[in-house]
Amino acid sequence: MPAVFGRQPHPQKLKKIQTLQNKFLRISLKASWFMRNQQIHNDTGIPLISIWIKTQFKNFHAKLKELDRLPNRKQNQNRWLKPRLPQDIP
Repeated sequence: MPAVFGRQPHPQKLKKIQTLQNKFLRISLKASWFMRNQQIHNDTGIPLISIWIKTQFKNFHAKLKELDRLPNRKQNQNRWLKPRLPQDIP
């Protein structure tokens, strides 16, 4: 499991989130008790939480690589939206 925001989610926390997603899907679709969670996910096209996190991780790093290729833009010299100090006024 990739670490999206600097650290990996604990497997137990990930399992709780997945259980919550499964319950929401089951209630919203009025699925029978004997339908498997995997079947519900396949029918709706909603990925499992672990798969969704992996795709977000890959997309995030792909966008970072694209940003690294762009030329550096001139950064805004003002530190605040409203200048507070005399040296912040252009």
